[in-house]
Amino acid sequence: MKSKLWILFKNITANNYKIEKKFNRKNMPKTILNIIVVLLISIAIIAYSGLYSWIATSGAKQFNLEQYVPILFYLITQVFIFMFSIYRVKSILFDSLFDSADNDSLFSMPIKPNTILASRMLTLLSINYIFTILVFAPSLVVYAIISPVTVSYIVSSIMAVVFLPVIPTILSSVLGYIIALISSKVNAKKIVETIVTFAMFIVIFISVMQIQSAGIAFISNVDNLNSILNNVFIFPGLLFNAMYHTNILSLVIYVVSNIGLFFAFCLILSKGYRKIINKLKEIKAKKKTGEIKFEKTNTVMKTLLKKEYRRYISVPVYVVNTFFGMVLLLVFAVLTIFVDKQSIISQIMDEPDMAGVTFPLFPVVLLIMSFMILMSSTTSSSISLEGKNFWILKTLPISIKKILNSKLLFNILVVLPISLAAFIVMFFTLDLTLVELLIGILFVVLISLFVAQFGIIINLKFPKLDYINETQVVKQSMSSFICIMGPMLLVMVIPIIYIVVSSIIGTTAFICIVCTLLLLSNILFHLLINNWGVKRFNQI
Repeated sequence: MKSKLWILFKNITANNYKIEKKFNRKNMPKTILNIIVVLLISIAIIAYSGLYSWIATSGAKQFNLEQYVPILFYLITQVFIFMFSIYRVKSILFDSLFDSADNDSLFSMPIKPNTILASRMLTLLSINYIFTILVFAPSLVVYAIISPVTVSYIVSSIMAVVFLPVIPTILSSVLGYIIALISSKVNAKKIVETIVTFAMFIVIFISVMQIQSAGIAFISNVDNLNSILNNVFIFPGLLFNAMYHTNILSLVIYVVSNIGLFFAFCLILSKGYRKIINKLKEIKAKKKTGEIKFEKTNTVMKTLLKKEYRRYISVPVYVVNTFFGMVLLLVFAVLTIFVDKQSIISQIMDEPDMAGVTFPLFPVVLLIMSFMILMSSTTSSSISLEGKNFWILKTLPISIKKILNSKLLFNILVVLPISLAAFIVMFFTLDLTLVELLIGILFVVLISLFVAQFGIIINLKFPKLDYINETQVVKQSMSSFICIMGPMLLVMVIPIIYIVVSSIIGTTAFICIVCTLLLLSNILFHLLINNWGVKRFNQI
């Protein structure tokens, strides 16, 4: 089993990273450049991790708590690995474990399912070792520089690096297993992925908001840290005892437990592994052959909108990336109903106080809404996500203007109804005036048009049709980067301009000027899309 496991692991890793293709003569220059970029990024991450470790260890040393810093980084790295795995739940977990292209060939060979599963789990572990080395390892080195260390610390540190990714990899694989199990029963994989990813973002958002409270709780419970490690965080507790109390038994239990959990998980999961994969294969086959469905005739625009909607909900990362701002906006609006109005106003109006200028409530509400709406550009990826099927879109007997307008209209439908509903709720809960209501509605409409048109223009200029997976388009393309960073810079610059001109221009007049600029921009964008946009569409 060991030899087969090693051969499988080596071949799967080589296939996943396309090692042979990347290191042939033709692709060597690009590969070398990518390696240099990756090394520079890695050095930067190690430097930042080392810097924060140094600050944390130096600060903790004043209270004789420096020994807890590596354990803290241990936990942070585990959480980071788990969150990253959930974020890439489809490409890393689901596809790697259950929907791999080599399933047929592997299961036709005389190899046990648990060996195939273990080799794929080792591949996932190899990815997570990168984060372990970049984030956790520097904290160990920093502690060794600042404080005297023993042989037990060095040995335990090595074991910590080796086994740190095991638990988060198992937990995230359980999640992948649950998604696969549900998908094998009903065709709901995309829905489950979207729900899980949304839940993760909400957890991260809440966690960030609670960082200060967690720090206070940590300081308040310093005396109970040892009992917390021994009773709650068992594996870090074993590691802590091995590192700082030279407890060899704790180290042995830590190592054996991690190895045991890994192989026990592979053994248990392998029992229904092949059955789930075969069931998923059947569902995919049914999708391809599928029953012929007769739908009533729709208008061209309605058909195009349905196409956009189907494509939108079929890519969970696309939904999360473009709809999370709307979710936050809805949460904020609902909170204004249940939370005391005066406390909301005090929170909002006390914070935005720069250069002695206190921002009125109404423009701050619009600024918050702008931020959320500008996060919700579906058009920044809609052209790129056509991918290899883009040529089909070009050959349809439909005018290009209608195709582009359908993408614009879909973005507006995603953003505008929720934004208007949220603003109307805040109109009542925050006691805004009727004039502010009218100006606010105009502003929301104009900025919704702005984000949709800006996104389609940038995506036409920087399309990415040769992507490997949708995440590359939604998260890593030039178009997405510009459509996120450009408007965000605008949101940061507008308050600065307001500070400069606030002594000569009133708040309402300033917002009206911003609305006028948005209106002019939208008219310019409309003309650009109908002329240059059509020509550019044909050139792609």
